[in-house]
Amino acid sequence: MPHTAYLPTIRDRGQAEIRVSTGFNGSELQAGYQASDKLILHAALLNYRNRRSGDGKGFRSADLGAGYYYAPPNGYWRLGGHAGVAYGSGTSGSSACFECVGTPGTEYEVRYTYAYVQPTALLQTTNQTWGFGLRMGRAYYHELTELRAEVLGGPILATSYAGHQGTFMQPTFQYSWRVLRWLAFSSSFGVQRFLNSSAAIGTVNPLVGQLGLHVILGKGAK
Repeated sequence: MPHTAYLPTIRDRGQAEIRVSTGFNGSELQAGYQASDKLILHAALLNYRNRRSGDGKGFRSADLGAGYYYAPPNGYWRLGGHAGVAYGSGTSGSSACFECVGTPGTEYEVRYTYAYVQPTALLQTTNQTWGFGLRMGRAYYHELTELRAEVLGGPILATSYAGHQGTFMQPTFQYSWRVLRWLAFSSSFGVQRFLNSSAAIGTVNPLVGQLGLHVILGKGAK
């Protein structure tokens, strides 16, 4: 389950932001800090629950990265990129309750790490930011176990795909509007796609979209 690509709304050295959001890819807490005029550090925690299964299963992951930006002389566009790593684990939801009756169905237990790069373009005005990021990454599955019951009441079969790797792309658009000096709202939308189809074991939710609330700390340029 992918994190929402980090597209900052802060722009001045010493500023920080905390973003709380929820949407297609779960609920997320993001934080960013403008360490210099060009360098941004950021981190995120993601929690996703499969609402359709009703079994409370899902994924948790953490993301740590940094971004570097070049600000053209006009002061509106910011061009740059991010790089980072993420770690996650969880169990996919399923229509089956294997522990109860062994009904037919399939689910996956996973534990993975991925690294990514993300070219980014931002258009920032006084109170608004339009952003686009193209996150490209490579995932390595430390654990990827398929649990399958083929017949009602039958045995549960386990197949391990540990060591599997997958390359993915995740384009994301974001719009944010600062309503107060310290508060902004944002909406983001994107999709995730594996480039090597054999990496997409099981059903992967391709949508990445969230509504967010940003709390901005530190004084910016007037």
